[in-house]
Amino acid sequence: MHRKYYAFISYSHRDRRWADWLHRGLETFRLPRRMRAHSGRALPARLTPIFRDREELASAADLGARVEQALADSDALIVICSPDAARSRWVNQEVLEFKRLGREERIFCLLVAGEPGASEIAGREDEECFVPALRFALEADGELGERSIEPIAADLRPGGDGRSSARLKLIAGLLEVGYDELRQRELKRRYRRLLAISAGLLLGMLLTGWLAVNAVLARQDAERNREKAEELIGFMLGDLTRNLRAVGRLDVFDAIGDEALQYFESLTEQDLTSRTLAQRAEALALIGEIAIDRSHLEEAVRAFSESVEQARALSQREPAEPRWLLQLASSELWLGLAHWQQGDLEKGLAHFRQSLAVANSAADLSPDNLQVLNVQSGAHNNIAQVLERRGDLKGARNEYQTVLSLQQRVLALDPDNPEWKIELGFAFNTLGKVELQLGHLQVAREHYRQDLALKREVLASNPQHRLWQRYLAMSEAHMAELAEFMGDVDGAIDYNEHALDLDSELVEQEPEHVGRRRSLASLQVRRGRLARLQGDLQAAASLQEGALRDLATLAASDSSDYGNIHAMAGARLALADTLAAQGLGEGAITAVRTAITELHALAQRDQSNVQAGIDLAAGEIALARLLDATGDTDRAQTLFTSALARIDSNSPKSDPQVLHLRIEALTGLGRSVLARNAAARLLATGYRQPDFVDLANTLGVAADAAALQTD
Repeated sequence: MHRKYYAFISYSHRDRRWADWLHRGLETFRLPRRMRAHSGRALPARLTPIFRDREELASAADLGARVEQALADSDALIVICSPDAARSRWVNQEVLEFKRLGREERIFCLLVAGEPGASEIAGREDEECFVPALRFALEADGELGERSIEPIAADLRPGGDGRSSARLKLIAGLLEVGYDELRQRELKRRYRRLLAISAGLLLGMLLTGWLAVNAVLARQDAERNREKAEELIGFMLGDLTRNLRAVGRLDVFDAIGDEALQYFESLTEQDLTSRTLAQRAEALALIGEIAIDRSHLEEAVRAFSESVEQARALSQREPAEPRWLLQLASSELWLGLAHWQQGDLEKGLAHFRQSLAVANSAADLSPDNLQVLNVQSGAHNNIAQVLERRGDLKGARNEYQTVLSLQQRVLALDPDNPEWKIELGFAFNTLGKVELQLGHLQVAREHYRQDLALKREVLASNPQHRLWQRYLAMSEAHMAELAEFMGDVDGAIDYNEHALDLDSELVEQEPEHVGRRRSLASLQVRRGRLARLQGDLQAAASLQEGALRDLATLAASDSSDYGNIHAMAGARLALADTLAAQGLGEGAITAVRTAITELHALAQRDQSNVQAGIDLAAGEIALARLLDATGDTDRAQTLFTSALARIDSNSPKSDPQVLHLRIEALTGLGRSVLARNAAARLLATGYRQPDFVDLANTLGVAADAAALQTD
């Protein structure tokens, strides 16, 4: 089964020139036609695409999801080995991650400097060229052991294989063909080509000599221009992320971007080949992506707008070429995302729809193209998210159903590909979430189960795959939430424990990974709430206080990360419920007031964030209940009124969590008739969250109403 990339090139950025040479040499190599015809199996004409790791990640705590995904999507790993590479933490991490994918036999080495085994020789340790992950075998627990191994490498050092032979050795390994056979075929092809060229020159020398000389000169000039463009693009892509993440050196990134764009602008109309236009569109798109990471959204919009224009010119030049339509659709998708992050949902939605229209045109030309299907899926998914954020849940559901259909087509075209199974799982998951917001709990549960089954199946095939572990933990957490909503506390605990086990292992492997630590703390908060529902208040308080300490540490380390603050506020509200149940009212009031302050700040930062408003309403209701219990009824009534106004102004009216909060606010305001009617309707959906069941009983509404799915 061929994955997305034929190979992933890992290297120290001090060896970038070798990475440039190898990347170009692999992607431009054509396998001899006769060898393909007589191989007895399907062999590609070209080894493209090749993924080249262009990130130094100097200030990052882990490889990053993009690099991890690229490793998972690569058939093989090529490591450029040198003393600089041997000292690179990230080269070692990439080799280790690839070994954990179970593809150790698909690792190939290119030796450009240094000496293998020098680390074992006193005084020569700095000459070692292999990272530890290449020198030692992987144990069953996914960690490096003590058993040493000796990698086999193509050798570019003086006196080694030489460039041509080294490249052919790597290609033979990638294609799993004999090196000698490949070398002989290549020599024969070159010989035939030389004969043909010689014959043509002899026959046409007198008549076409002048034209031939000019053609050669023009070709050489065009080749120089293309090489210069590739070098500039390689320079930008290779150093971009490292320089971007260097503290106080964002000006370096700007210089790189300016240099690349100035070069493209200097080209004449004759120089603008389809490849050049495609490179410029890709460069602009990357500039836009980095600008989004920097929160420079105006800059991102400008870059993506230019990328769209370049891609559009490319598609107009060759309208029957689906690759250029695919580039245009992708650029439109990114431009829509930039507008969306600016808060302009209408512009974002317009570009998502334009992306979809272009992708549909590409699908007409290449109906079973996996890349086209995935861009179509991405456009429908983004459209759905905008509709969901605007409160159009039924419209969002229709789009998510289309995403599901597209991902089912993708998997049908490549049924053994685990990545497509993961994507199909996500399609079930997003559809399940919107069904949950529509109040269709049974339907949501079926979609969640489909997602969970797919992700469990994929992870079972490779239990050490960290990215898949993370995905499964997310799905287990969603199932835990839904089980709690449906009153199955024991089931919720089981799902939550599975997610906790997965996230605990991930945090153990990478303790500095902020996202995973936050996820683990949030799961501990939920486990504490479930313990409270079972009556174990001491365990509940211990879990929630521990999670709150962890989240406070994360928030203190990066005050700009809103996710940490949001999770911390949620932990305070959960702890307040536990403290109140323990009779510690003052502590509960303090926790809720602090959470409200944090949620107010979040709501002001992003006024379009509906969830922040809902969470703030939940905080106001919690504080109102506590104040009401102390006799401060006037302040409690004010808070209940404010919370109800927030809920009624911009919240999904069918979301069970929102309805639960609304019923609490109505009850606190003494509007019992409305509260009872709303409680009966919510119970009819199958919602049985234990706190709500207690509230319904207080209102005199029996919790035995039949579950009802309404449209």
